[in-house]
Amino acid sequence: MRKAAGLWIVVGVFVAGSWILAQETPPPAEPKSKLIMGFENEGELAGIEFIGDPGREFVADKKYVTEGQAALKLKGKKGTDTGIEFPPTVRGKCLTGWEKYDLLVVDVHNLTDKDLSLSFRLDDDKSKDYASRARFAKTLRPGANAVKIPLKGLTRNGGGDFNVAGLRRFIGHFGSPTDDFEVVFDNMRLEKE
Repeated sequence: MRKAAGLWIVVGVFVAGSWILAQETPPPAEPKSKLIMGFENEGELAGIEFIGDPGREFVADKKYVTEGQAALKLKGKKGTDTGIEFPPTVRGKCLTGWEKYDLLVVDVHNLTDKDLSLSFRLDDDKSKDYASRARFAKTLRPGANAVKIPLKGLTRNGGGDFNVAGLRRFIGHFGSPTDDFEVVFDNMRLEKE
């Protein structure tokens, strides 16, 4: 009888202790930075659409690689809208969870000797036209650029809050450049400030 009572006490303490630990253990925090795409190889690019059929190659030059072993070089033509579209299904829903971060950051090397204009288009679950999308533009200086798109407080082109949690489409493009150009993309990531 004493053994049975002692066993029940041990089991009770174990169950109570497990319950207390479960109640006191906070959920794991989101990491400070989350890699979206490293631009390492063709397999990683499966599902990405290239606008304007730019020439592309992977480069391993450490001057351009900021994460991993390689980066993606795009070659655009004068007057041709050139870019990359990330549909929601790329890399197992890479467009989800962005609302938990403050910034989208991508490293871009402008290999020309002139400034380039890089625009980003973001569509959410309510986007139907230009006014209901969000847009962000950045001038790329020659050399290394860390493009930072603020995700908190993002607004629609026509006004109103943009729903980052409902992100459905993300496009980065170089309008109609005045000359042929080359850029290198690497380390597309989400960051917390």
